[in-house]
Amino acid sequence: MKSVYILLAATALGTTAASAQELTFGEFEASYGEFRNDDAGDFGLTTVHGEVGIGFGAADAWVSGTSLTIDPEDANGSLSLKFGQIGAGYTFGSAFRADLSQANASISLGGVGLDLGAQELGVAYDNGTYFGRLSYTRLDNNDTLGIDSLTGLHVGYVSTYGVTASLSTHIVNEDLNVDFDPLTILSVSYDTSNWSANLDAAHMSIEDVDLSALSLSGDYAFNTQWMAYGSASKLEADGIGAPVTAKSLRVGGAYSVGTNAKLFADLGTINVEGLDDNVNNMRVGINMSIGNKAASRETTVDRLTGVFEPVVGYDF
Repeated sequence: MKSVYILLAATALGTTAASAQELTFGEFEASYGEFRNDDAGDFGLTTVHGEVGIGFGAADAWVSGTSLTIDPEDANGSLSLKFGQIGAGYTFGSAFRADLSQANASISLGGVGLDLGAQELGVAYDNGTYFGRLSYTRLDNNDTLGIDSLTGLHVGYVSTYGVTASLSTHIVNEDLNVDFDPLTILSVSYDTSNWSANLDAAHMSIEDVDLSALSLSGDYAFNTQWMAYGSASKLEADGIGAPVTAKSLRVGGAYSVGTNAKLFADLGTINVEGLDDNVNNMRVGINMSIGNKAASRETTVDRLTGVFEPVVGYDF
């Protein structure tokens, strides 16, 4: 099903490119990377990601899908992670908007997997400078996870100088009798004509375990064809004995082959506590993008995946 989301996004991006007034944002990316480590073994990572948003006057719709496949060289099976979402919204007046979306995710290893689903209702206000969005997300597989729903509030500010800053809090509604602190996500971005920078951070506590993620990414365009980009990320789990930490660094370059298409290649390294050596990697791919999804329209799934994009490396 998640592959259908990617196909729908790629098809819509191609068929509406000639009607820029209806295409609000769109992206398609495909890449392949080789990862090397003596302790963990070598593996390949194939990534395909697509999303598109289309406006119909006061109404709009969007679809997105991502597929990550890890193929270990010394194993028979592969690890696959797929997720996607589809939704629609309607703007009332010039600032109020309501939206409804469906998200699905699956994790499989050698044919055995877990499927998850969620429906989200969101109500937002955006006057072009300040925005806020209240959301309610219901999970389908609450018997598996023990989590019934998430209630979220996302507020932010967009300046005329290219700065966008937002903070969201997501309260976990569960029946496990487990102490969940709210999930908090901070995002700050700065975008000019030739360079940009992005900061994303997330934190959550489950009983005495603290989970956190931090990523910093950016790019610089030397001219209309060549650009450099990079990212640094840190994931940490504290409270389960010795802290578990993973750090990653990625540096690369891209070359424009059209108005909205780029070929890219990068080198990266990942340091994981417990491994004697770093996991070194190299990746090549293609990216096509038109515009960006407005921060005030980000769903809970968008907020979560935005933190891990630089870590996984499916959005250079």
